[in-house]
Amino acid sequence: VHGGIMANTPDLYVVLDFEATCEDGVRLRDQEIIEFPSVVVNAHTLEPIAEFAAYVQPVRRPVLSAFCTQLTGITQDQVASAQIFPEVFSRYCSWLEAILFPPAPSPPPRAVFVTCGDWDLQTMLPLQLSLCGAAVRVPPRLERFFRTWINIKHVYSSTMQRNATGMDGMLRVLRLPLLGRHHSGIDDCRNIARLLCELIRRGARPTVSSAPASASSSSYYAPPPAAASSSSSSSSTAGQPQSGWRLHP
Repeated sequence: VHGGIMANTPDLYVVLDFEATCEDGVRLRDQEIIEFPSVVVNAHTLEPIAEFAAYVQPVRRPVLSAFCTQLTGITQDQVASAQIFPEVFSRYCSWLEAILFPPAPSPPPRAVFVTCGDWDLQTMLPLQLSLCGAAVRVPPRLERFFRTWINIKHVYSSTMQRNATGMDGMLRVLRLPLLGRHHSGIDDCRNIARLLCELIRRGARPTVSSAPASASSSSYYAPPPAAASSSSSSSSTAGQPQSGWRLHP
């Protein structure tokens, strides 16, 4: 076991689904996370055991667009009264470390992130960390954990033998009602967790593999090139975790 990650079936799935600043028909180069949610699922019982949810105050574009509020349900008052990203990220990491590294003699559980697509950890988090610069420190024992995830779309495609059409589409095919609001980050996490559990009950066995060797923080947390797509799922093995943010030389 290294940093709560092991190349076998995990003990915990950590579902993550960011919401970020957005404009209608415009791809923002300085997108910022405005909701940071997670749901932890016990991989043995397939039951949710913990949640984290926090709004985040954007700095580059502090006023949300009407489109963003309509899409996510997040209001200007909610982000204006929230902490900025470095403070929320610090709280999240402390929460996550408490789960992944319990006091001795309890062994650290094997865990892996689960996302709906690759955007959250391949694109958005590296971009946000780059925008914050030295104001954000990733705890060393979490660095490797943040570089490995399972894309639920690949698990769905492999298990159901059909293309994933988004979270709501996958829910419909599996006859699972949408709970809460689509594009509410915490509600999406809860629904992705339900998708994951249902797919496992139908025979899916998402596996965990080791993250690549660490690079220096200054290069590792650089954002992807502007031309990079927010998702590169087509070339990855179905059901396997997507490992590694883009490394800059």
